[in-house]
Amino acid sequence: MSAIVLLIDDDHRIRSSLGRLLRVLSYHVIEAADWNAALQLTAADQPNVVVTDLHMPERSGIDIARLVRSHPQFSHIPIIALTATPPGDDETIALFHAILEKPCTADELKRVLEDALQPGP
Repeated sequence: MSAIVLLIDDDHRIRSSLGRLLRVLSYHVIEAADWNAALQLTAADQPNVVVTDLHMPERSGIDIARLVRSHPQFSHIPIIALTATPPGDDETIALFHAILEKPCTADELKRVLEDALQPGP
């Protein structure tokens, strides 16, 4: 079975194009446009990895990462941020497995996803 990727982005065009790319890379993709949908899908589908935009209305990708990290059932899930403006503070950076700057290449995304999905020690 392919890994489940929860893709969170409020921009439908970005979500759609990234979703297509992830499917081409053989991932099972579930998509969310906002905080509420992301939380429902995390609880229902228990993704193997989360790919999220950082800057969204209402709740940011940073808010989502903090909540996932604080929940014992989901704290192990790697979170990859995609953003045009990466955070500069160490506390925020530590929430994420990786932070990719938009636009990133398919190869960069594939490499980071493969790394995130490697079994731990």
